[in-house]
Amino acid sequence: VAAALLQLHDMIASKAGSASIGSAPSLEDEQADQRLKMAADDLWQNRGAGLVLCGMNDKDAQVVCNSINQMLGNYGRTLNWDRSCLLKQGSDSRLAELMNDMSAGRVDLLLIQGCNPVYDVPGFTEALAKVSTKVSTSSTPDETARLCDLLLPENHSLESWNDAEPFSGVYSLSQPTIRPLFETRQFPESLLKWAGATETWYDFLETNWKSTVLAAELSPESAWVQALQHGVYERNGNSPSLNLAGEDSIFGASASISESGARVRQKLSSVQGEVEICVFENAVIGNGAYTDNPWLQETLDPITKVCWDNYAMVNPGWAREKGLGDGDHVKLTTSAGSITIPVLLQPGQAKGSFAIALGYGRTATGHEAMDNGANGYKLLGADRSEWSGASWSKESGVTVFSRNQIYDSLFDDSEKKRPHVKETTLEEYRADPMSGNKDREEILAHLRSFYPDRYVNKNGFHWAMAIDLGSCIGCGACHVACQSENNISVVGKKEMGRQHDMHWMRIDRYYAGSEDNPEVVFQPMMCQHCDQAPCENVCPVAATNHSSEGLNQMAYNRCIGTRYCANNCPYKVRRFNWYDYMGSDSFGTFNNMDPLQEGKERGMLSDLTRMVLNPDVTVRSRGVMEKCSFCVQRIQEAKLNAKMDGRLMVEGDVKTACQTACATGAITFGNMFDNNSAIYKLAETNQRAFRVLEEFHTLPSVTYLTKVRNKKPADHIHLVPFEGTIDQA
Repeated sequence: VAAALLQLHDMIASKAGSASIGSAPSLEDEQADQRLKMAADDLWQNRGAGLVLCGMNDKDAQVVCNSINQMLGNYGRTLNWDRSCLLKQGSDSRLAELMNDMSAGRVDLLLIQGCNPVYDVPGFTEALAKVSTKVSTSSTPDETARLCDLLLPENHSLESWNDAEPFSGVYSLSQPTIRPLFETRQFPESLLKWAGATETWYDFLETNWKSTVLAAELSPESAWVQALQHGVYERNGNSPSLNLAGEDSIFGASASISESGARVRQKLSSVQGEVEICVFENAVIGNGAYTDNPWLQETLDPITKVCWDNYAMVNPGWAREKGLGDGDHVKLTTSAGSITIPVLLQPGQAKGSFAIALGYGRTATGHEAMDNGANGYKLLGADRSEWSGASWSKESGVTVFSRNQIYDSLFDDSEKKRPHVKETTLEEYRADPMSGNKDREEILAHLRSFYPDRYVNKNGFHWAMAIDLGSCIGCGACHVACQSENNISVVGKKEMGRQHDMHWMRIDRYYAGSEDNPEVVFQPMMCQHCDQAPCENVCPVAATNHSSEGLNQMAYNRCIGTRYCANNCPYKVRRFNWYDYMGSDSFGTFNNMDPLQEGKERGMLSDLTRMVLNPDVTVRSRGVMEKCSFCVQRIQEAKLNAKMDGRLMVEGDVKTACQTACATGAITFGNMFDNNSAIYKLAETNQRAFRVLEEFHTLPSVTYLTKVRNKKPADHIHLVPFEGTIDQA
């Protein structure tokens, strides 16, 4: 990355007539060099409308990146100074200074709040041992809390009052949604008590806001009430001007840029070791603060489709050269430390590099300790630097990863294209809105329905969903929202490894192109609520049936678990309850790690844990099938609300859980019988609309919109067969 950054800088500098850094190291990859030149050309052609981000925790590399943005004219356009971001204000240098003082015995009392440095800061454990009094306010017995002398558990965020200023001039308030469940207390409340104050934390917040944030308002009292109602308050006026030309400039003079580039180049030349290690926070676990949340643990990584585990991603071709297969264990060593971790063959990974997600390898959590991978923080230096040289060696042992997708390509062995994902480029779409979807007209021409009354308006409703593949980023927020809303069981690492997952919604990920440089496309997949549903015809007890509103329903009390419906479903979206995960009947104890292991009452047998269940959705037991219901409980709630208001239902009354959680607005839900609705326009009149496996004539109620990539047609892969032979065993 550093080498590419230096090269990109000099490519842009040559176009802008600016000073170059010079002597940028080669990427030693002809294709990578070509792609970098193409990126430089695109950025230059779109000056003032692009953005270059630095993915490295190195100040010099960031200065080089900022210089690129300056030459491209991005400052004041895609980058502005109207409001400075006040997030991520941690300082590695101040932390290092604190640790030096701790090691030297100059710290008598240490208060630790909102962090877990024993887990994620190398060397902190040794320094902490030199402190005479250590106090943690963690709400869970984490690694740091277990080494402290006093543990003063803090409220959960949903039990707390708080405020924040995430951006200058933008203030936010958080309010408690529940009374504290245990004898806990907020850290600011403790500070007030220790200071001898008689006011509460809420009183302090209100007084402080009225005297500072809201001081300029005509009526601070009414402004405070309004801020509570809205949850946010925005103060007019720009933030203080940043010093863009002085000593602390983010891009400075050409001399400082050259010096920063030289330091980056020097660090590159001093790196020792045959491989490079990079660490990152994935979209699921993050930095490890919520690693004891089983919903997150069982949410599959958007790219690797693995859960409950950590791994080191490697290039498949490089791995085969080194005799490594999927799940083989390796020992990675840097100057900071070493870990043993399984490898995962990942298309698109740079050859000779290992990529490791942080947040795993926790040894102390709110639940019993879990075997969930290695701690990547151990490979980083005290300054969180990734410059340390690395080495690796193969170790004994093989890990079988827990995942629900073992197919990677859109093509079968005969390289026959399956049409369940379609895409095109922006240029082609502008020329022809049917681009990428021209085969649909031919497919529909051959379909004849056995049910001629499919669209007969019986009672005014035919519920349907549309998903824009161009907006979906595969983050999995919809997946977690569905699990939360519908009381979907967590099955644990072992059962996930046996493909016994219970998720009603999955995010299929497909590769196209070569394994060294593939393109990726995501497709959310749930029950398609087919109007000619293959599952309904084979159920011997009519447990799965079709409603008058177009819903494919499940009557759990009827289901006898034949699984004929799952076998007949071409979308493979039905789930079978193998165990009594929720403890909802007389089967006894439940263990959320291993359903076969007897143990004390925990999991869903705990009264506290049962509070997570949605009372509007039934809790299923073992031996029954379950699947997406289009959040039928929300449909019924909207009907009742409209009835109580004495009005007809309107668009927007019903929103599914996945729809409300989607950050990009990729999911639309509504009534197909309303010709003015967004869902009707997307599903019936949009030229990008298609349905998965439409030629099977299942008449799905879920419509997908062709993915449009903002790439030149000449550079686009166009879903060619995936040239990979990944061993998924």
